[in-house]
Amino acid sequence: CMLRDENEVGQFRNELQLMSQSETSRMQTRLAVFASGLAILIGWLILLLTRRLTGPLTDITDEVSRVAAGEWTKAVPHAQRSDEVGRIARAIEAMQIALIERDRMRQEMIRIDASNQRRLAMGEAIGRFENGIGDVMAKMGEAAEALARASDAIGKAARSAAHPAARLQRPTIAPAQAATLASGAPH
Repeated sequence: CMLRDENEVGQFRNELQLMSQSETSRMQTRLAVFASGLAILIGWLILLLTRRLTGPLTDITDEVSRVAAGEWTKAVPHAQRSDEVGRIARAIEAMQIALIERDRMRQEMIRIDASNQRRLAMGEAIGRFENGIGDVMAKMGEAAEALARASDAIGKAARSAAHPAARLQRPTIAPAQAATLASGAPH
């Protein structure tokens, strides 16, 4: 009786081993499918998170490059975010504002410098004009003094010539009048 039981036990053991191997194989297949699905899900989540992080960072990098190239008036994307990307975007906006103000001040300084250069040139021109007028006035003063001396000399000469002419004129006037009366010509 024991043999039979041993044969049955052996057969039962073999069936159990086959069932165990079959169940283990099915369990391994299920685990492989589950692991594959989990790996795909994790890969998809990593890709999604990577794009969520690198997309804005790529935008920020492009924006920094644009600012470095001198384009300061375009709105910076992602400035409304409350994370690090938003802080970086707001810092870029602040830099843009500072650069715009710097350019405005630079243009104002150029305008002021040009105005000062014109004012300086005008001052130099006025100085040269005043010097030229001063020279002309000095020469006119010298000419006026020379004319005054010449006038004095002519006046002295005229006065000295007037005395002898007056003496000559008196004796000649009376005979001329007498001659005129004798001829009957009207005076």
